[in-house]
Amino acid sequence: MAPQVLVAGADLPASDLRAFIADAKARPGGLNVASPGPGTISHLTEVLLEQRTGIKTSHIPFRGAAPAVTALIGKHVDASWLMPAPLLSSIGNGQLKALAVTGAARDPKLPNVPTAEEAGLPDFQIMNWQGLFAPFGTPKPIVDKIAQVVAEVVRKPEIRDRFAKVGFDARGDGPAAAAEQVRTNVARWSDVIVRAGIKPGDVQ
Repeated sequence: MAPQVLVAGADLPASDLRAFIADAKARPGGLNVASPGPGTISHLTEVLLEQRTGIKTSHIPFRGAAPAVTALIGKHVDASWLMPAPLLSSIGNGQLKALAVTGAARDPKLPNVPTAEEAGLPDFQIMNWQGLFAPFGTPKPIVDKIAQVVAEVVRKPEIRDRFAKVGFDARGDGPAAAAEQVRTNVARWSDVIVRAGIKPGDVQ
């Protein structure tokens, strides 16, 4: 799992999430917020922020995170919600600035960046996550065995380190936890998508 970070171009006046929201309220639609594509967690995080705060921004979709970051550094867009790890050098050298993270706690690699909840947005914990899935109907003993092996592998220090380098906290919580993660995410994002009027044809 990995949190999102709201990053902005160096010349954007806002220096934290509260100021970003205030800026967006002052000029509805005036802030261009990039994403790696329609329907991505990055896009939906900004949609949720709009729904929770009443702001309106302009969504600028790209084909992946790399071109979105390039546009940010090139000052063609104002901000984006992205994974922190690939952005650390750009944040460190001042090309980008981090305004907030969506984890339950601050990111150890960005200790001075508040969480969205610290900025006044309760229940705004949003995590990127990946899971290993088997075809429907796979016998339970096989599922359990795969889960056991995965848990053993991701507990190895060298594996955890490799995941950490790309920003993920590797976990092997098992089938029940994975199923609950799916249920929770489907419920949360279905509501956001329906309220926003996003249709399947909008996601390419």
